Amino acid sequence: MSEYITRAIVLGFEGKKEHDKVFDLYTESFGRIRVQSPGGRKILSKLSPHLDTADFATVKIIEKNNLTLADSFREEKITEKNGNAVFFARMLRVLSLVKRLSPEGLPDGGLWHFLGDARRRGEIDFRALLGHLGYGVENASCEECGSRRVTAFSEASQEFFCDACCLKLPGNNVLYL
Repeated sequence: MSEYITRAIVLGFEGKKEHDKVFDLYTESFGRIRVQSPGGRKILSKLSPHLDTADFATVKIIEKNNLTLADSFREEKITEKNGNAVFFARMLRVLSLVKRLSPEGLPDGGLWHFLGDARRRGEIDFRALLGHLGYGVENASCEECGSRRVTAFSEASQEFFCDACCLKLPGNNVLYL
C-alpha cells in the first residue's frame, strides 16, 4: 500500500453504487487520474463537501488495488475567488477538454501551470490550452477547405475549422478560438 499527497484540480465526478463517488482529478504529480471515494455521497462523509468541480485542493491518495481518495483539503473554489460567471463557464469548458483530451497518468507541468495561471489571472487562452494538449494552432488548417485561418476546434472530431466551415458543425461540440 502506497500513500501520495499532491495538489489537484477537480475535473468532475460521478456517482458509483449507492454511496460512492469517482473523482476525475488533474494532479501536479500524476497528471489526469480517476480516484474512488468510498462513501463519498453520504451526507456525513468527510470528503463530500470538500471537493466539487473546478476546486483546487491538496489530496491524499492511497494505492492498494486501485486509487482511493483518503483525504482532501480545498485550497480554492473558483467561483468564490472570481465571482465571474463567464470565467467560471469558460473554466468548466477547459476542465472538460482536459478530462477528454489529456492522457491518463501522464503528468504535464506545463498544463498544470497553465491551469494555475488561468485561475490566478481569471482569463483563459484556448489557443494556449490546445497547444498544451498537443493540438498546436500555429500549423493547423481547416479540415474542410484547407484554409490556414482556423477559428474553431471540434471536440468530437478533434479537428480545426475556419469561420465558414465551422458553421456546419453542431454548436455544442465547437470551441471558438
